[in-house]
Amino acid sequence: MIKAKSIYEVASAVVPLYVAMFLGFGSVRWWNILKPDQCSGVNQFVSHFSVPFLIFSLVSTSDLYAMNLKFVVADSLQKVVVLVGLFVLSRFSRFGSLDWSITLFSIFTLPNTFVVGVPLLKGMYGEFTTPLMAQIVTLQLCVWVPFSLILFEFRAAKLLIQDHDIDHHHQVLPNDDDVEDPNQSAKSEANGHVENPSAASPGLGTNPSNNAPHVSDQTDDDSKAGGNKQQMASILVMTKLTLIMAWKKLIKTPNIWASILGLIWSLVAFRFHIKLPAIVEGSITILSNTVSGMAMFSLGTCLNYFRSTN
Repeated sequence: MIKAKSIYEVASAVVPLYVAMFLGFGSVRWWNILKPDQCSGVNQFVSHFSVPFLIFSLVSTSDLYAMNLKFVVADSLQKVVVLVGLFVLSRFSRFGSLDWSITLFSIFTLPNTFVVGVPLLKGMYGEFTTPLMAQIVTLQLCVWVPFSLILFEFRAAKLLIQDHDIDHHHQVLPNDDDVEDPNQSAKSEANGHVENPSAASPGLGTNPSNNAPHVSDQTDDDSKAGGNKQQMASILVMTKLTLIMAWKKLIKTPNIWASILGLIWSLVAFRFHIKLPAIVEGSITILSNTVSGMAMFSLGTCLNYFRSTN
């Protein structure tokens, strides 16, 4: 049976988040305190400062040498199971698609662990869950977020190549002026004034004279080889575009850098038993403490725009 004290602890951890979101919503919807450009500024502050500093704080203060392997393996296994299931659904079912697979994988396996998950787990289970959450954040940002980004860029590259092929197909189509009138062709044949006998023949597969070579088999082989080369070229181009765009997105993401720097510092600090200077640690703490309130406040402001578009 759940005790009333446990319910109160969970509520005391979650309700303040929604109070901040309500204030953000009301600031735009009812009170006209914030303008759209100001809401964008709040969102930029959260994404470029608050969240990266919280990620660095969680990862750098977690002893990665004492990771809970069962917990980490269980988290990774559930992501792999979901990924395989979505791949099978998109490959062998008419209801599945690459777009839905990427979306559902992100929803099912990449929750908002460091904004909502940290205070929620603290309220439900206590302070000992913070190191576990740091391990999840580290794996999520170092492994699964880049993997999801690669999936998004693979989709974008696939659509880009498809659009290019469609444009190329339209470009090589003959114009109306270039197509010979069949009635005129028939009249020319009847009058015996065919200027190009090969053009008047039904196709390369026919052999109107004994001296004309039969080249249909050779043409089929050449077309198959050309199709295979074109397919391989498309795959290489798609892979190159995916890697380039994913790399450009990753190096511009503050969360990735915060996770990598936190990982490096954690390995160094717990190996040689050193700590950050008090000035640096205090600066990180002040900014990281703003993430929960500011992130939910920013979410509240964004709900107005979601509501207006719908």
